[in-house]
Amino acid sequence: MYTINEVAERLNLNSQTLRKWENDFELKIPRNDMGHRYYTDREIEILENIKIWKEKGATKKIINEYLGKTDKFKEQKEQALDLITLNKLTGKEIKELMSRHIAEILIEREEKLKEEFKKELEQIFEQQQYKTTEKVIKQVKAENQKLMNYIAKIREEDKNKKGFWKKLFYK
Repeated sequence: MYTINEVAERLNLNSQTLRKWENDFELKIPRNDMGHRYYTDREIEILENIKIWKEKGATKKIINEYLGKTDKFKEQKEQALDLITLNKLTGKEIKELMSRHIAEILIEREEKLKEEFKKELEQIFEQQQYKTTEKVIKQVKAENQKLMNYIAKIREEDKNKKGFWKKLFYK
C-alpha cells in the first residue's frame, strides 16, 4: 500500500492532480481509519493508464467511458469499497457480517426451494385434476350410454306394443 505522496512521486504527478483525477474519473480510492488515501498496485495501474491517455490527448469524457467499460476498473471499484469496509471492521463485526451473509444465502436458497416445491405441487395438482376430470367424463359417458340404451329400448317396446284399439280392430 502506498500513500498519495508516494504514488504522486512514482507517477511524476502532483498529489493535487491525483485528488482531481479521483473526482473527475470517479475513482474509489480506499482510505485508512484516519481517512487518509492509500493506493494498491491496482489503483496505481489505473492512474498510470489515465496518465498515458491524458498524454495522448484523450478527453475526460473519453477516459471516463473507457474506464467504465474496463473490467479491471469495475473490479477496482468493488474491491476498494470492500477494502474500506473490511479495514474498519473488528473481528466480532466480521463474524457478524459473515453470519448475515450466510443467513442471506440460506434465505435465498430456502426461497428457491419453496418456489421449486410450489411448482411441483402445482404440477401434481394439475395431474390429479386432469385424472379426476377424465374419470368423471368416462363415468358421465357411461351413464349417458346407459340412458340412451334405456330410451331406445323403451321406444322399441312402445313400437312393438299394440294399442287396445289396434288389437280389437286390426287382428
